[in-house]
Amino acid sequence: MLPYNYRRLYFHEGVSMEASCPSMLYRLLVDRFLDEVPSDEWRRTGKGLDWPAPENATFEKIAGAVLVQNANWRNNASKAVENLKKMGISEPFKIVEASPALLREAIRPAGFTNRKLKALYEVSKLMLNVRLDLLDDYSLKRKLLNINGIGPETSDTILLYAFNRPVIPVSKYAKRILKRFCNIHLESYAEWQTYIQENIPRNVEICKTFHALLTEFGLKYCTNKPKCNICLIKADCKHTMIQPVNR
Repeated sequence: MLPYNYRRLYFHEGVSMEASCPSMLYRLLVDRFLDEVPSDEWRRTGKGLDWPAPENATFEKIAGAVLVQNANWRNNASKAVENLKKMGISEPFKIVEASPALLREAIRPAGFTNRKLKALYEVSKLMLNVRLDLLDDYSLKRKLLNINGIGPETSDTILLYAFNRPVIPVSKYAKRILKRFCNIHLESYAEWQTYIQENIPRNVEICKTFHALLTEFGLKYCTNKPKCNICLIKADCKHTMIQPVNR
């Protein structure tokens, strides 16, 4: 268990959190699940969880967000990121100058090679031509969405982790957990994002930590076939209340 004073940092005392279902879920995951989050997949900063790359490694985070689409981080995407670094092509100008064959070989472990190669190439060109860090959230997201192979979730992941913007990427894990825990059913990506962001503080550390916790909890407990019998938060989950399980 984390020492109490260290754990308090994750609750961000002084930041008002309304008594909403998403904020309750955040607190429960921090209190009961944080210790189980793999330290090799998420970096602990003292204020929360962050992308497993150095703080100033902007392009590495962007590349990782592109490569992890429809892929497992540990077994697939992280290997592709490491290949880019080992081959010396982990900067935008080097990506643009590299041969397609070399890039394809580097990112092969992440799958969907041709689509991800094109997205990496286009986002690299964008970074060389535009000071993305100077753009507001809306403009930055529009620039990213104009790239084939970068959708809403990936663009928000880039905004959050690479540029420290307080947005929540809505993953399949987030939707699955919130549907069950809060008994909420929404349709579009925008509706889900609005619901979450209106019910937690727009604080970048909280957004990063919540996204990481939802991802890992969805992988370990709240899977397609939920493991309610061993779930750490089942006593507060509306899904469990509606469909009781053996405790």
